[in-house]
Amino acid sequence: MLLTAAAVVVGASVILFDPIFQGLALSLMAGEVASTVLSRVAVPVLYYLSKRGHAPVLDRLTMSPVPCRLAVVETKTALAGRLAGEV
Repeated sequence: MLLTAAAVVVGASVILFDPIFQGLALSLMAGEVASTVLSRVAVPVLYYLSKRGHAPVLDRLTMSPVPCRLAVVETKTALAGRLAGEV
């Protein structure tokens, strides 16, 4: 991944001095650097923090499928009761 990112940055630096394609070169270089930093640094750090228990915010973002299934069953039951005129 790092070699691919470096190749993109070097390749985009060729068109960096062309006034027409300068914006394209800058966006390619910045996007590649940002995605490499996120995938190689930020994602592993967030994963480590979530597994160690130091990131309670990440625990709230991951939801168990059980409450979702219960909510669907309760919603279907309530809807069936309304359609039957019981509620």
